[in-house]
Amino acid sequence: MRGRAFEQMIGAALARGRGDVETRSLALRRAGLWPGGRGRYGPDLSREAMAAGLLAHFGAAKPSQATSACIAFGDLVEQITLGRRLIKVLSSALSDPREAENVQMILLNRTQLSAQFVLRDGRTRLFLPKSVSEPDVSISFACAGEAGIIGGDMLLMLANQSQSIAQSDDSKTAAQ
Repeated sequence: MRGRAFEQMIGAALARGRGDVETRSLALRRAGLWPGGRGRYGPDLSREAMAAGLLAHFGAAKPSQATSACIAFGDLVEQITLGRRLIKVLSSALSDPREAENVQMILLNRTQLSAQFVLRDGRTRLFLPKSVSEPDVSISFACAGEAGIIGGDMLLMLANQSQSIAQSDDSKTAAQ
C-alpha cells in the first residue's frame, strides 16, 4: 500500500480533511518514521510505517502532535511480556491477517498514556510507559474524547493489504 492510499483510507475513516491527514504524514516523513517519495513512484509502506501512521493519526488530537504521539505510544511496553513495544506488536499484527483478525479494537488513551488491545475473545493486552513497573488499578478504558480507537476491521484490512504486497514482491523476486 502506498502512502497516498493509506492517507485516503485514514481520512475517510476519521472524516478528516486532506490537509490534516497530509500534515500528519509530512510530520512523520520529516521525523524519519514514514518513507520519502510520493506519487506514482513512491515506495510501498512497510508494516512499521503503517503502524507509525496509525499511531500518529489515532494517537494525536492535532496534526502538530502526530510525531510525538507516534513516538510516545510506540514506546509503550506490554505489561504481561515486559519489553514488547507497542509499535512492534502493532506491526506484527499488520504482518499476519490471522493475528489482526483476533483484535476487536485498540484504544489509545491520550490522558493516561496507555494503550489496550481488546481481543475478540474478551481478553485485553495493556501497554504502559516503561517507567511503570506494575499496572495501576486506576488505568481504565478511555472515553471517546481522550482516546483514539483503531477498529479491528481497519487493522485486518491493512494486514491483508500488506500481505498481498509481500506476496507480489515474493513473486517478482522468484520470477527474476
